[in-house]
Amino acid sequence: MLNAKGVKETRLLYKPNPTKRLEANKDIIEAIKDKNTSGIVFGPGSFFTSTGIHFLVEGLPQSLAERRKAGDIPIIFVMNPVVDNESSEYSLTDLLSFIEEKTGYKINQLFSDIIVNKFDTTKLEEH
Repeated sequence: MLNAKGVKETRLLYKPNPTKRLEANKDIIEAIKDKNTSGIVFGPGSFFTSTGIHFLVEGLPQSLAERRKAGDIPIIFVMNPVVDNESSEYSLTDLLSFIEEKTGYKINQLFSDIIVNKFDTTKLEEH
């Protein structure tokens, strides 16, 4: 993002306090670990207010990483990286780095696949 002087600034998005994180819903954790679960899909949705926020919850990234390590099911993340106002200034790399930084896991430790929606933004650019 450029400031008033035209200089690129980095915005601090979120710096969680590890001792004050909310715990994940126990039913979700059990479903991730359940051997009858045949796949997990995150998304699509707005990154910061719909999908990405789940990675800030204690227990969810850990459970995903454990299940991903087992390698027995697909774990898919569906992204909308540049369509909404909240993430339009961030690249796909920025958003994936956010997940890695906040969870402590590399993307391939959490997901088997990532799907990136491609939208025709020519109409949006006209307005």
